Amino acid sequence: MTTKISTSNIQDTALTTLLGPKIASIVYPGTETATDTNGGETINLTGTAFQSGCNVLVNGQSAGTVTFISSTQISFTAPAASAGTYVIYVINPDGGTAISIPGISYSGTPNWSTTAGSLGSVYETASFNSTLTATGDAPISYSLFSGTLPTGASLNNSTGLISGTSSATASSTTYNFTIQAKDAQNQTTNRAFSLTVNPDVVTWSSPTSGTTYNLSTNTAIANITMSATSAAGKTITYTANSLPTGLSISGSNIAGTPTVVGSTSTLLTATSATTNKTATTTINWVVSVAADTYWKYNTLLLSADSTTQTTPFNTDVSTNNSLLVLNGDIKSTLFGPYQNGYYSNYFNGTSISAGSSLSGTLGSAIGNSNFTLEGWVYHTTLYNYIDWFSITRGTTGFNVGTDSSGIAVMYFNSARQITSASGVMLTNVWQHFAFVRNGTTITLYINGSSVGSTTTTTNSNFTATSFYIGSLDNTQEYFPGYLSNLRLVIGTALYTTTFTPSTTPLTAITNTVLLTCQSNRFLDNSTNNTSITLTSSPQISNAIPFAPGSSYSTYGSTYFDGNGDYLTIPGTTNLFSFAGSFTIEFWAYFTSNGTGNIFSMNLISGGPAVYITTVRMLIQSSYATTDLLNVAGLSDVVNQWAHFAIVRSGTTLVLYRNGVQVGTTTWSTDYSATSGTLRIGYDSLNSPSGYFTGYMSDLRIVNSAVYASAFTPTTTLLTAVANTKLLTSQYNGAANNYNIIDNSTFNNVITRYGNTNSGTFSPYGDNFSVYFNGTSDYLTLASNTAFDQNVAFTIECWVYRNGNSVGSGYFYAELLSGYLVLAFNNSGNFIVDKSYIATVITSTNTFAYYTWHHVTLCYDGTTTRLFINGTLQGSTSGGGVASAATLSIGVYLTGTNYFNGHISNLRVVRGTALYTSAFTPSTTPLTAITNTSLLTCQSYRFVDNSPNNLSFTVSGSPQVQKYSPFSTITVPKYYSTYFNGSTDYLTTVNNTAFSLGSGDFTIELWIYLNGTTQGGLVERRSTGYGAGDWVFYANETAGTISFYSYEFNNSSTTPMLTAASVVTTSAWYHVAVVRIGTTFTLYVNGVSKNTVTSSITIADNSLGITIGRDNNSTGRFYLSGLISNVRIIKGTGIYTSGFTPSTSPLTTTSQGATAGQVSLLTCQNSTFIDNSTNNFTITAATTTVKPLPVSPFTPTISTTPVAYSPTTFGGSYYFNGTTSYLTTSAAANAVFGTNSFTVECWFYTTATISAQYLIDSRSGALWAIGWGLATVTHLEWYTGSGTPISYVPTSWPLYTWYHVAFVRNGTSLSLYLNGVNVASATDSTNYTGTPSFTVGSRYTTPTAGNYFSGYISDLRIVNGTALYTSNFVPTYSPLTNIAYINNSTTQANTVYPVLLLNGTNIGITDSTRDVNLETLGNAMVTKTKTPYSGSGLSYYFDGTGDWMHIAPSNNFEFGGGDFTVEFWYYTSSTSRQWFIHTATDWWFGIDYNSVNTNKLGLWASSNGTSWNLINSDAGGNGICATTLPQNQWNHIAATRNGNVWRVFLNGTQDLSVTVSGSIVNRASEIKVIGSWAASTHAYPLNGYLSDFRITKGYARYTSNFTSPTSSFLLK
Repeated sequence: MTTKISTSNIQDTALTTLLGPKIASIVYPGTETATDTNGGETINLTGTAFQSGCNVLVNGQSAGTVTFISSTQISFTAPAASAGTYVIYVINPDGGTAISIPGISYSGTPNWSTTAGSLGSVYETASFNSTLTATGDAPISYSLFSGTLPTGASLNNSTGLISGTSSATASSTTYNFTIQAKDAQNQTTNRAFSLTVNPDVVTWSSPTSGTTYNLSTNTAIANITMSATSAAGKTITYTANSLPTGLSISGSNIAGTPTVVGSTSTLLTATSATTNKTATTTINWVVSVAADTYWKYNTLLLSADSTTQTTPFNTDVSTNNSLLVLNGDIKSTLFGPYQNGYYSNYFNGTSISAGSSLSGTLGSAIGNSNFTLEGWVYHTTLYNYIDWFSITRGTTGFNVGTDSSGIAVMYFNSARQITSASGVMLTNVWQHFAFVRNGTTITLYINGSSVGSTTTTTNSNFTATSFYIGSLDNTQEYFPGYLSNLRLVIGTALYTTTFTPSTTPLTAITNTVLLTCQSNRFLDNSTNNTSITLTSSPQISNAIPFAPGSSYSTYGSTYFDGNGDYLTIPGTTNLFSFAGSFTIEFWAYFTSNGTGNIFSMNLISGGPAVYITTVRMLIQSSYATTDLLNVAGLSDVVNQWAHFAIVRSGTTLVLYRNGVQVGTTTWSTDYSATSGTLRIGYDSLNSPSGYFTGYMSDLRIVNSAVYASAFTPTTTLLTAVANTKLLTSQYNGAANNYNIIDNSTFNNVITRYGNTNSGTFSPYGDNFSVYFNGTSDYLTLASNTAFDQNVAFTIECWVYRNGNSVGSGYFYAELLSGYLVLAFNNSGNFIVDKSYIATVITSTNTFAYYTWHHVTLCYDGTTTRLFINGTLQGSTSGGGVASAATLSIGVYLTGTNYFNGHISNLRVVRGTALYTSAFTPSTTPLTAITNTSLLTCQSYRFVDNSPNNLSFTVSGSPQVQKYSPFSTITVPKYYSTYFNGSTDYLTTVNNTAFSLGSGDFTIELWIYLNGTTQGGLVERRSTGYGAGDWVFYANETAGTISFYSYEFNNSSTTPMLTAASVVTTSAWYHVAVVRIGTTFTLYVNGVSKNTVTSSITIADNSLGITIGRDNNSTGRFYLSGLISNVRIIKGTGIYTSGFTPSTSPLTTTSQGATAGQVSLLTCQNSTFIDNSTNNFTITAATTTVKPLPVSPFTPTISTTPVAYSPTTFGGSYYFNGTTSYLTTSAAANAVFGTNSFTVECWFYTTATISAQYLIDSRSGALWAIGWGLATVTHLEWYTGSGTPISYVPTSWPLYTWYHVAFVRNGTSLSLYLNGVNVASATDSTNYTGTPSFTVGSRYTTPTAGNYFSGYISDLRIVNGTALYTSNFVPTYSPLTNIAYINNSTTQANTVYPVLLLNGTNIGITDSTRDVNLETLGNAMVTKTKTPYSGSGLSYYFDGTGDWMHIAPSNNFEFGGGDFTVEFWYYTSSTSRQWFIHTATDWWFGIDYNSVNTNKLGLWASSNGTSWNLINSDAGGNGICATTLPQNQWNHIAATRNGNVWRVFLNGTQDLSVTVSGSIVNRASEIKVIGSWAASTHAYPLNGYLSDFRITKGYARYTSNFTSPTSSFLLK
């Protein structure tokens, strides 16, 4: 029972009780004034009379254990209790009791409201703002208990706010700390927190790194906005390390107008405020000359822009950049010393007892070990006992080779141990051989297949070490032909089963003891480095069994033919002073023995001279009577590359050959040249004298001693080290236009006769027009319903008029029976006549000649409209009429009013009025869009590129030219297959891929019907109609598409699926049959036309696919029209509902297809091929079925102009028809024998000659191609004893490109003309003998009637394969080298490139691609001088017979039109010099006239007999005012604008004269750059010419201007 204590109670208590324990104070932990309601804290009581063992009661309840400290102090653990105050009793063991009132106080500790853990993060320099909150007895205070607050942060003790500003940081940092909350009773609660401070991060969003901006000079750019963000949200500022001149940064934009041409990169930096954090991005700039609006009027552009030209071989790449002048017929070649592995050795074996060979001694014998002997062998002939390799024949060695029957053999123990079948070894083909011993078995492999073996149980211990290559023992059994990459490995059997020989050079693998016949010298490339001894001059050759190495097309050497070829450096002053130490080094390859073949280098005025003959090497001082150094015994440098270095160090002169010292002497004389000419390859001043014959590469002269002791010659190009004075002959780029290279891997040496030149005119590209001469030229097309104009139509084209013609000057006449006639009248109006009697439309405006105009006539069913350059010029009601008439182009009524000028991209669209209001004409060539009936005057020949593929009749001599209204672009080509409706079809082989069974499938294709019959599209059908037969069919008359299946209905007259009136003629349709499960659907243009449900299983009838014909034996229904993109998919029905057909050619994976399920994909290439992974052979049934470059797809044409490049646009060789031709060295790989072969080329003839030879090999092979060789006007394959093929066409139009290919496939010889098989014959001739080729004439001494007149491009000869076996579309890209293929022991499967003359090794490039410049004398490209800063090209004329010819062309006939002729010129001469002139005296010209005190002069004639318009004779009206400055670049421009003629010198008008009249037409004569054009070629240029540009039809300058600061645009 609890007794309430009161005063009365106390008063009644016994005295002894009152004298018991007393409580003086209650002591809480720390500074607390109450204890925690949770209990558990230690409470101390102080007082008196406390006894050990006393008990403490709190609120009447025992507090548990009491700790007795002393009679004045005890402690206990507070029990849990609610907040409040409770009486405390202390009861001693003797009953004495102490009471404390009000007693112990209980209160709760602060309670945290803020969750422990992360308080988040802030970025550097950002504000902290985190408030911590705890509840409890107020006031609550806060303090940092442990850890560290972030730098810059502080804690408000009263509010718990953490505030402040974070400091900068380089990385993310997390701060951990504990905060204590304290209440009014000083009770505390701790809580752990963290704060993270992150660094600021700046991120670019635009422009993205690597972005390239193509800008034009003097054209303001669209603002480029820079955008970057700061993670901390800071303001961004932008800077750039550099910008193109004229551009600047304003805020976040780059703006301005670039003024300087060049390419550069800019590092943009974005910087955030306060944090100063940055981010960068790199962008690129290409600043070009502002777009040339009048590019399409350029008729000649010789630019100094080096990007169009590979490095000329005569370039000095040292910092001196010396001018090396060409003399004779010196040229570059692809043959060089830096193609390790890509060589062979040629052995000239002519009989068993005569030939050449190699020999040496192995470092170790084979013994009984396993071994592998392998290599590649090429026999030029076969006779008994030919050895490839021998190790001391007898009981201790072996020999391997072949015999006259083509039996490969291995001899040891004096007997044949391995003998292959007869005919295994072939002539004129590379074959890989490998003799392999594995255990006791030796196996012979040819091309990876075993052809014989033997077991060696006894007497096979090969202990001999002497080896011979190319003979048995250097005295007999000589090998005739080539050996390459011969390797002997002892200890390893590399091949134990059939294998594929390596397609790259062999290497010295483990255990290799010999590796030879693969280097630029006769070396062993194994680690043994065995010495090789030569017998009777074997040769290093670049004939190889592999594709060439990566450096093959870039690096090369300089070829000297020993007959007038050498290089000179005029005016050397002291450049080649030899005072002190120096080094002269180079690689040389001598092609013959004898003392007359000398390499020399000397200065006319004296100095050191170096002579190398095949007998000795001499080093002399100038005019010395004794030799400084005479080293004999150099005969082994013939027919292999050798490195020579002449080094003087101090007074010691040393000669190194291949890095080994072979001679030394003392020479203390210093030489310092003050003038003179350095000659390389010839010297006539010292004795011995003569010309070097062979190849030279990497000539370097350094004024220091590069080598101090023996060394290994470099295997890569030398570089211009310190003190380099000259470094040249490293590259194979042309320096002129007669540096003719064979681009096949055989690298035949080409010899030029007359003035055959290469250039940019070719059949490639899409910028053509047709030129009509205004007197006799026109084209006609037979009447065709495709031109019926009873529906809407569009007729459009571009025209360029060369002045007024007689009469109306029609360019387009006799169109349809309505006789629409489109023409210019003499007033310059464009008119449209109808029915010969009435002009129905006359243009509102007149239109100038000598400029391109776009002309369009459209009829929309109601109104006919005439547009010129996209502007409406007139209209009339009504249109044409229904019946067709002959269509003529270029003439009116086929006999009057001829058109004079160019027509380009003439298109007729029947059924569509493309334009009904003003429009912008296309800036790219037109394509065959829907309903196109005619598309012509846009290709390399007279052809219709519409689906109709109509044939032209050519009258007169219209010319296909590369002169068009477009910038240079390329148009993607898509293809279809043409079927004639009577005999044409394609077939495949049988394969289970065509067995459709019960699974899903898709059969689809595009069709263009142009007949009125019916025919099969795609089918798998027998001649009857049986199990497994199915037919996809078109009835052209009814417009019906049907699909038949025998399993669905065994009647061939009842289709499974059909739809009538769904297709028409002259339009493309996509048709498809799809099976998905049991549902069969017929789609036309993606729309479902018929659906059938059936569970049939289509049987496998074991037949192939037929395309273009129904095999029905009773009808043989052939399709008339085009088929494109046939695709059969087995296993998937890819169309589940209506769809939009593809707008681009199908692939094996497009529209959801899977490559492995596509059974067939064809009729989409220039040849008949299957593009599925099956690659089935497609066989053409006739010679009339053919691919065409038309399709249902409209190509996407890039509007970005393309600069001329050889790989894109190719080149050609120009033959003048009187003296020009080429010959090649003897080509052993060109012996056709009975092989298949292909001989093809493009030709463009400019004259009618009775017998023109394209190529003649009758010097050895007894065949030639050309026309009129045996029968006039016939294109023939001529063998001397007959003409297996003699084809006569209807006509041979001049001035158009033809592609011709003579192909033998087995014994069938076919002639393909423009891809069409026009003649075939049986030819089983065995073409023996090793031929050399004559191109452009006959092989014997040419006569006047045998020269070819015109251009030849991409002459390619391939031995071993028929590249074409059915009709094809000639390539629209330059031909490439055919890779060597050798995958069997039969010659039929061997392909060998023989010759490839692309005509692309061009030094002086016309970027308009319409001119092949003939370079004569030493006119050449050089990098020595350029009018612009940085690198570039110019053209050097030495003043003694250098000039260029432009072949006859109307493109340089100015008439009365505007023009601009401009160029840069640099000269030190004051003599008279002509810049441009015509072949006869009277035309137009510009000269530098010493008669008039070295001023420019302008000349022009209208009568062809005198300079009656302008002349600069004394008192003439064409004399300029200013003396031409010398020894500097001068920009010269002559223009005509109306009747005002001007000459500008360095942008300032120097002459202005007003004269009317037209310049006389000299289109039939050459133009000459660099001299007077008469036969004397007087007044030659003596200096440097650059950026020569002729613009016809536009005066670029009519007032003063700033001279160009960069080279002219090349596109």
